[in-house]
Amino acid sequence: MAPDATSRITVVIPTLDRPLELAQCLASLKAQTEVRHEVILIKERGPLAALRNEGLQQACTPVVCFIDDDVVCPPGWLAGVLR
Repeated sequence: MAPDATSRITVVIPTLDRPLELAQCLASLKAQTEVRHEVILIKERGPLAALRNEGLQQACTPVVCFIDDDVVCPPGWLAGVLR
C-alpha cells in the first residue's frame, strides 16, 4: 500500500488511538481488487478538515478519497470509486 508510480488512487485516513479499528480498516484496504493504491495515515489531533487537507497535500495520485479509521471497505470499493 506504499505509493509508487503506478498508484491510481489515494486513501487518506486520519487516526488516533484506535489500533484495533485501524488494523481492520487497513486489512480491508489490503484486500481490495484495485491494488494500485496508496494509503496515507494522518496520526494527529486537530480539526478533521485540517487533517484531511494534510493528507491531500501528501497524495501522489489523480484521485483521492477519505475514510475514517473504523471503516471496513468491501473488496471492490476502490474499483467502484475509480469507475
